[in-house]
Amino acid sequence: RDWFLSMTPAQLLTSLVIILLFHRGWSDSFPIFATAVFWIGFGAELIGIHTGYLFGDYVYGPTLGPKL
Repeated sequence: RDWFLSMTPAQLLTSLVIILLFHRGWSDSFPIFATAVFWIGFGAELIGIHTGYLFGDYVYGPTLGPKL
């Protein structure tokens, strides 16, 4: 179990790479869309962690690795 938990960051990054490699809808606007989705999601997580709005009260443990 500890090994699987420690591999979580690698699994998430591997999934991202596979998704991007097999994405067929590349256009000039896709990087802008992907960047906007990232920052909206990151902002939602910041609001959720610090205020409890959106998703309720929760915290992230050490499984995901270093925190920003």
